[in-house]
Formats: sequence, structure tokens, C-alpha cells
Amino acid sequence: MRFAPEKWDLGILAIVLFLFAFFSLTTARFLSVGNLFDILRQVSLLAILVVGVTYLMIAGEFDLSVGSNYGLLATLVGFLVVNRQVNPWLATLIVIVLGMIVGFLNGLLVTGLGLSSFIVTFGSMITLRGATDLVSGGFPISATDFHSSFYSLLEGSFPGEIPHLVVLMIIITGIAGVVLATTRFGCNVYAVGGSANAARSCGINVRVVKVACFVITGGLCGIIAASLFGWIGIAPYNTGSGYELRAIAAAVLGGTGLFGGRGTVFGSVMGCVLLGMLTDGLIMMGVRQFWDGVASGGIILIAATIDLVLRQKTTKRSA
Repeated sequence: MRFAPEKWDLGILAIVLFLFAFFSLTTARFLSVGNLFDILRQVSLLAILVVGVTYLMIAGEFDLSVGSNYGLLATLVGFLVVNRQVNPWLATLIVIVLGMIVGFLNGLLVTGLGLSSFIVTFGSMITLRGATDLVSGGFPISATDFHSSFYSLLEGSFPGEIPHLVVLMIIITGIAGVVLATTRFGCNVYAVGGSANAARSCGINVRVVKVACFVITGGLCGIIAASLFGWIGIAPYNTGSGYELRAIAAAVLGGTGLFGGRGTVFGSVMGCVLLGMLTDGLIMMGVRQFWDGVASGGIILIAATIDLVLRQKTTKRSA
């Protein structure tokens, strides 16, 4: 019997609940409402981005440029709003479209020229980071006028201290999860990642599916770039540095297959929550901040090993 994605979802949920109980019992402030919402706010942007990364990985591709794309688009939002006095909402629309264009170009190079997505997006990562430095000059761009509803909406909270960013995360990940699990496009994403040749023989346009996943990922980079600027009112020059690795790590922790064909949005989001909770909990326990990276890396290696073992077992059974 093949390993069901739902089993991994239950597994990652159990680990999240275990960590929640552990840190609640071992630290005094972890269970406070303010701290829990802070954790969710901190992971919200990563969780939105991991949706696109999950789609791509299920389809059998990677995008190493998402962190640099996110950083460039955040810088462009600040540049347009502060230096060119563009309305923040219009600037948001512009960077979302630009992000989708970057995704489209990545997808076109991968599917049209048959290049490895690792090579293509690695080149894009370097190019986009260089473009960010050119636009920012190596300095952060800070907002000077906070009267727009753009800032109050993205920085604010609903009654009960629920941050708007958390609600945005729930909406986007919820829609993405339903699309992946119930629509024809979602089925095609799984089919392409499972076996591109088999999918092609069934009449699925593999190129279109893969390019669409790249475009979705680029658009999500634009959404989180604008959300970051609206939330903190600043575009740090190093925004997104290492974000591609965190997004892939969260997806792997959530059960997304390294070789395509398997994964869920729910599992990947739980992977983001696990990483965020781990960082927050260890700091509250007095552990030096850099040790959370060691712990996260160890968990990721374990998850990747389990993924490889499961795939080998599945291959042997189907042989």
C-alpha cells in the first residue's frame, strides 16, 4: 500500500501539537495570546510563499530564486511608494505582476529549453539579488507617510488581537489547498510530478502546468513583498535572504516529496508553523538564537531521509 499524504499531515500535526505542549509547559510566556499570534504573524509570509513552492515541488521542479524575487519586489514597492509617490495599492499590483513575469520567464526557460530548474532559478537568484542591490543601493527604504489604509490594514489586527496578516495567510493557503486537492488543475500538478511522460500520454499539457506553477510562485512573492512593506513600513536591503531554503525546508517537513508527485498545502503550512514555533520556543527557553537553525536542520534531514525511504519502498512495491 502506498504512503498516503494524509498520514504525513497527521504526523506533522502531531509533532506541532507535541512541541506546542512542550514549550507551554517549559516556558512561562509561550502560551500567552500575544506570543502565539506573534508566531503566526512571523510565519504568515513564509506560509504564503510555501504554497507556490509546494505546487512546484509536487510538479517536480524547484525555484531557488523565490527569496531574491521576494527581496527585489519588496525593494521595488518601497522605491515606487517612497521615491516615486506611487499609491501603495497600485505598487502592490505592479509587483505582483512583475513577480508573475519573473515566474513565467523561469518556467519558460525550464520547459522551453529543457534546462534544469535548479540551474535556471539559481541564475535567477543571483541576477535578482544583484538587481535588488542596484535599486536599493545597499540601504533599506523606509516609508515616510503612514496615512494610507494600506499600512493600517496590513499592520492591524481584528478584535481579539488576530493579525490581518494571519487572516490573509489563512485565506490564501485555504484557497490554494482546495484548488490542489479538488480541481482538475491540482490533479494535473500531481500527475506531472508523478510521471511527466505518463501525464503527457494522458493528454495533460506538462509545459503549461509547470509554467503555471512558476507563475503562481512569482505572484505570491509579490504579495508577501507588499505585505512586508505594509506591515513594518520598511524594505530591508537583505529581504528574502535564505528564504528559498526555509520555504523548501517547510515543504519537506510537511511531507512534500523531493522528487515530485506528493505533498499537501496543509502539511507545508504546518511545516512553517513548526519552524516558527521551534525558533520562538528555544529562544524563550534561553537557548542561544543560532541553535534553532541547528535544530531545524536536524529535523529537515530526518524528514528528507524519511521521504527517500518511503519513495524507495513505493518503487519496490510497484516494481
